[in-house]
Amino acid sequence: MSHMYPERFRYDIIGRSEDDRKIYDIVIGNPEAKKCILVVAAIHGREYITTLLCMKQIEYYLRHQKNKLRQRYVETILQDIAIHYIPMANPDGVTISQYGIKQIQNEMLYQKLKGIAVSKEKRWKANARGVDLNRNFPYHFCVTKEAGSEGYSGKEALSEKESAAINRRVTFLEEVKGLQGVVHYHAMGSEIYASCHTEGETALKTAFMYAVARGVTGYPQADEEENNIKQMKERQDAAKMEIEKQTDRDGMYFQDHGNLREYLLYEKKLPGITVEVGRFRCPGPLCEFFFIWRKNKNLVLREAALLESLL
Repeated sequence: MSHMYPERFRYDIIGRSEDDRKIYDIVIGNPEAKKCILVVAAIHGREYITTLLCMKQIEYYLRHQKNKLRQRYVETILQDIAIHYIPMANPDGVTISQYGIKQIQNEMLYQKLKGIAVSKEKRWKANARGVDLNRNFPYHFCVTKEAGSEGYSGKEALSEKESAAINRRVTFLEEVKGLQGVVHYHAMGSEIYASCHTEGETALKTAFMYAVARGVTGYPQADEEENNIKQMKERQDAAKMEIEKQTDRDGMYFQDHGNLREYLLYEKKLPGITVEVGRFRCPGPLCEFFFIWRKNKNLVLREAALLESLL
């Protein structure tokens, strides 16, 4: 891609995984644009179909720059706002899910995994240290569960090389590249998480992002049945207060403990939605990709055009 589109395709290595695999930030569009959008995929190992989706989006957008998208040429959108992709945030987890723990190169990691990965390899969500990266960010962080295929937060926020690399890149994009919003791709449910229990610009932009995503994909909002947002927030706050009174002896934790979207949304005030693309239990069958692609082909480009147009 870099030799075919030297002005519109670049990549950086933003870090390495616990098992020393590279983590990439792929950038399409004008690298000098004053605004950008970020897409994060495969933060859970078994959700690697989202990486395939991102890579196909990248190729499609670059190949069709002369096309129009809702009265604007694609190349014009990409001139005004760059799209940053972290297409595989958890390369070790993807490796375990696809090929098993025998592909882990570090002997200490491998020996530890032998004791906790039995019969769980294909549905592995965590990284090579058994930490669920989507529980490892500094938002309502608390230590949950034990190392394993999913749910373990790690001993402290940003303890993992992968989550630390993502956090550094987000900070850089905020401070240098004018980061406007984030699309988080996950792979089970065919729904969109877009709730935002705050007010102001962040909430408004998140609502706009959801409206675009709903229109493009047809996916419903994950909590769509809750028509009264105020009541929903009151119930959630009450539930959180009750949980906060609990000790962690029974492993209870909020759904958003250490979650990347909530961390960026509430701590960094970055608008964002989580798009769950799959219909089946992860890892989903490859034959489903046709349906995922059909619904998500233009989504990121549409979100980029939206965020570029907003003040």
